[in-house]
Amino acid sequence: MSELVNEEATHDAVLSRLEASEWAHSACHAATDPVDPGTTSLDLVNESI
Repeated sequence: MSELVNEEATHDAVLSRLEASEWAHSACHAATDPVDPGTTSLDLVNESI
């Protein structure tokens, strides 16, 4: 298990860890759109994914 905390949770760092993982759990802010769920995103330190 590994975790990214505060400033470590950058776009590139999160994507890199996701690619190397079988599963992921996140605890962060997010943006949701119930009308268009495909635009849902996780808000990271430097940008959203």
